[in-house]
Amino acid sequence: MSEPSETRVTDPERLLREEWWANHGCSPAGLYGDDGELQCNATTVHRPLDFRRDPLTDLYAVVQQLRLARAAAAWTRACETPTR
Repeated sequence: MSEPSETRVTDPERLLREEWWANHGCSPAGLYGDDGELQCNATTVHRPLDFRRDPLTDLYAVVQQLRLARAAAAWTRACETPTR
């Protein structure tokens, strides 16, 4: 039995790029998504990123670095919080 067409993933690369753009960790103020663009211009955090055109390997490296930094910061905060 096949899936209904509306639930089938037709372009996994596009979906991955959109997910990384929306959830890579920068403030919405740095994101630009008009006209189908997927850009982040938060230059204090990383170089300008074009999630539609940059190679996936480059985007992966930046997204992974940002996510690991956020996880490390959360771990540090958790370790510094006194327990009751």
